[in-house]
Amino acid sequence: MKQFISAAANVNIGKLRGNNEDNLYFNGVFLTENTREQPLDIESVCGDKRQFYAVCDGMGGEQYGELASFLAAETIHKYAQYLKQETTVKMDAMLDRCIYEMNDVICNAQKRMGSSRVGTTLALLSIEGKTADIYNVGDSRVYLLRGGLLNQLSEDHTSAASSVRMGILTPEQAKTHPSRNKLTQYVGIDPAEFVIEAYKKTLKIKKKDIFLMCSDGLSDLVDESEIRRILSETSKPAEAARQLLDQALYRGGKDNITSIVIYIS
Repeated sequence: MKQFISAAANVNIGKLRGNNEDNLYFNGVFLTENTREQPLDIESVCGDKRQFYAVCDGMGGEQYGELASFLAAETIHKYAQYLKQETTVKMDAMLDRCIYEMNDVICNAQKRMGSSRVGTTLALLSIEGKTADIYNVGDSRVYLLRGGLLNQLSEDHTSAASSVRMGILTPEQAKTHPSRNKLTQYVGIDPAEFVIEAYKKTLKIKKKDIFLMCSDGLSDLVDESEIRRILSETSKPAEAARQLLDQALYRGGKDNITSIVIYIS
């Protein structure tokens, strides 16, 4: 039986920011200069053998962060189109290449503009048949709700998260620690200074799995218990995405907010 995936996404500038530095890749759709500042609300049902979704949270201020997240999404599109056509090519090696090319493209743009800090986070989910591959750099997240339990599949690349892994901080302490948003790596670091290493995870997907991908504009404001409740109680990804956005806005909307909700049917 052919597997269909229902998905929905929201992008919102939030209540305090003057521009949108977030971008996304929604199985072929991403934001351009002409569509970036408008709220995005999109949904689809797709039966493609290979599907690709990503959240990119740009940094650098003004047009720099916008450009970095756009270049990341544009690079994903280039590789996704190739991998959908060349179905015998192994995805893992090509997606590794995609991330390194993405880093080079952003670094070259940084040099042209003379800026000292241009970059983006990356949370990427590729689905092929019954297999999902997660790649992330930075602190945009990928969650899985399965059997009523919510688990974070991605790994935060922040100073606070590193301290948790070393046993210096507890997860609760990290939530409010001053270094919770200080990134230890992101896409756009000069390879001569530091070679980025995406965190990777592969898992077999099951019927009724629900994935959430989001920028920290959502995960910083909506706690995991509320995320679990919303994903558990909604029957459609568009409804879940809108409720998550509403909660982030209700709690202040201090940053750009991007989310992708994916239901495995």
